[in-house]
Amino acid sequence: MIDILILSFNKVNQTIKCLKSVLPSGADIYILDNGSSEMQLNELMIFIDQYPNIKLYKSNKNLGVAGGRNFLINKSKSPWLLFLDNDTYLWNRNWLRIFIRFINLNPEANIIVPRLYNLHNNSFSPNLFYQIEDNEIVLNYGNFIKPNLFPGGAVVIKKTIFDQIGYYDDNMLVGFEDFEFGIRPYFLGQGPLEIHLVNELIIIHDHSLVRNKSNIDSVMIRYDISELAKSFDRVINKYGVKFNHEYLEWTRLQTEEMLNKKETIFDKTKRLIKMYYHMFTTSI
Repeated sequence: MIDILILSFNKVNQTIKCLKSVLPSGADIYILDNGSSEMQLNELMIFIDQYPNIKLYKSNKNLGVAGGRNFLINKSKSPWLLFLDNDTYLWNRNWLRIFIRFINLNPEANIIVPRLYNLHNNSFSPNLFYQIEDNEIVLNYGNFIKPNLFPGGAVVIKKTIFDQIGYYDDNMLVGFEDFEFGIRPYFLGQGPLEIHLVNELIIIHDHSLVRNKSNIDSVMIRYDISELAKSFDRVINKYGVKFNHEYLEWTRLQTEEMLNKKETIFDKTKRLIKMYYHMFTTSI
């Protein structure tokens, strides 16, 4: 019924944590290693060898986010696809039962978005809703019941959607690939995507601190300003629209979070306590 697609690039400990959160479901898991160091790839392979339902594909070069996801979509066999980045993991042990119950009650659903909890800043991500006004994309952040954009590394998508509007734009190495995919139906004359928010499903997103060289390299590639600028320009030029987005400041904050912040054991304990508090006190 559902395949799990994971992009992995170094940070092997987080990849394994992600895998452990979905393994109890018994679903088939497809991983693309996007050019990790030999040591980290070997560690991942040792873990994977225990589980016949995990299929690992290795790329000698980094295919990027869009290219990597497209590769895994083509390898998958189930009608539903759960996309996860390797710095995320499922909070709900019963996530598959929640998903099945939801699609049985909502057979028209094609895209399902869980709530995304950012462990690094102790908050849920806002939902995204875009509008086109005077040929300009206006991006709104808030607690929308019906968002029309989704986070590419924390979403469930019916595979037929890719037959209808195409795959991710693999001219975009990193950044904005999920945004471009989200706005594309509007410019194809189909209107915005119908996205179903499932508050009961929670995915944890953790920008853990990185210290070793290969992990630092993966962060610098993921948040490469020049590649993000190319992806941003790709959206603008492809659709001939105006779009004001402070991605430079966003990128600075992301890299600073993982590379520069010094966290004591006390800080980490406090952060985890806040997470559990959110999980049990925020209405689902």
